[in-house]
Amino acid sequence: MSYNTLPLGEACSVITDGTHYTPKAQEHGRPFLTVKDMLDGCLDFANCSRISEGDFQDAIRNGCGPRAGDVLFSKDGTVGKVHTFTLEEDCAVLSSIAILRPKTEILDQSYFAHFLRSEAFLRKALRNKTGSAIRRIILANLRNLEIPLPPLEEQRHIAAILDKVASIHKTAGQAEARIGQLEASVFDRYFGIDSHQCTWEEGPLSAFCNLITDGEHQTPERTQAGIKLLSARNIQNGKLDYGKVDFVPEHEFARISRRCAPRRGDILISCSGSIGRVAAYDSDEPVALVRSVALVRPKPDKLRPLFLEFLLRTPRMQAMMQRSANASSQANLFQGPIKALQIFSPPLGKQDAFVDEIGRLRNINFNLDRRVTSLRELTNSISDYLLQFK
Repeated sequence: MSYNTLPLGEACSVITDGTHYTPKAQEHGRPFLTVKDMLDGCLDFANCSRISEGDFQDAIRNGCGPRAGDVLFSKDGTVGKVHTFTLEEDCAVLSSIAILRPKTEILDQSYFAHFLRSEAFLRKALRNKTGSAIRRIILANLRNLEIPLPPLEEQRHIAAILDKVASIHKTAGQAEARIGQLEASVFDRYFGIDSHQCTWEEGPLSAFCNLITDGEHQTPERTQAGIKLLSARNIQNGKLDYGKVDFVPEHEFARISRRCAPRRGDILISCSGSIGRVAAYDSDEPVALVRSVALVRPKPDKLRPLFLEFLLRTPRMQAMMQRSANASSQANLFQGPIKALQIFSPPLGKQDAFVDEIGRLRNINFNLDRRVTSLRELTNSISDYLLQFK
């Protein structure tokens, strides 16, 4: 069954955005929200900027404050965050947030919010983005995008189904986070302060590694397919994310790999932009790296890769990396500071016992991650079907 569609500009009584200037922040005052303050399921009033009463009233007079029943949509930078506003607290917003006021006689708020956060809608919206390097959707394009409009009762039924799917997805994500906490507690039990023995060998990271380097410094030739080219965005704590990955041709990989070619057991660290995410490379597939990824190859008789990964992810080591990165004019973690990181090397038997225990948790997490990925794909399919995307 197909539904009639309407442009968002006709399905909403208001489509506008926040202030096109940033009011002066002060310690106390009225809340002023930007995209960073749109969190999963809530708005961050505790950490948002505060502005004077005069600036707040100016923003409200110019329509830059949401009302109860409005839907907020992030349209600049991080595109696609959605929040249904319930008047948690009077606030004003920056222009990076769109304020959409659905006509309640034809459009259910919850259905509308699911529509805006759907992958298919975002794909369509971003096809109309401006030529700017920043991901951005302008209001004129947003008004012209169409929404399927089944009867209100059917809209509410569709929203209820998508609410349940989202709840299952959230529960799966919480389970993944819980496993991550268990892994950290296992590391602390084996190698925390109380377990640290003065006989354990200590020294700079370079003393325990055969190689510490980083990826290609020149801009590589990219192709639509070929050898994967990893950058900092692909390095997540404990795993590699291939969701958005570039490729290089064989001849380019041959050139790059003469300097740096990851092997199974190497440790990869994000070292530009987002500093300090760490993952062990556990594949035999050839990959290339760019400058924003550092490679650490531990000596097999000194460090187990999984132990080193977790050690580098501890708050102490993260703080050391952040201090080194902040010492430069831009957020970059260079080879010298990585080599100088002070670490310890417990007996290999103790490291192996830790690796075995973590391996069991990782296996659970791997299966859960596959299910979360399948659930995400199923969510998109259900959303596309119920929202009548072609």
